Amino acid sequence: EWGRAGRPVATITQVAAGTGYTNEAVTGGATTSSSAGTGLTLSGTVSGNAWPASPTVAAGGDGYRIGDLITVTGGNGDATYNVTTVTTTYDED
Repeated sequence: EWGRAGRPVATITQVAAGTGYTNEAVTGGATTSSSAGTGLTLSGTVSGNAWPASPTVAAGGDGYRIGDLITVTGGNGDATYNVTTVTTTYDED
């Protein structure tokens, strides 16, 4: 299955908006316990102390798989998203 070896995140879908986040434009780190993925950051505008339904993937990180559950750091640590697609190529830095 494509995306099982771990790749940078391309798109995500919100599972829960979370609570306790500061209302402002933010870029936040994200963690997962379902794969070896690291380095994912999301950006968006927090409103009502909750993360937006469709934040931007600011940095796709590496090692993520389709279906991974992502948790945004900060706030009450309960804003979650599922990885829906991963990239097929890597950026060259």
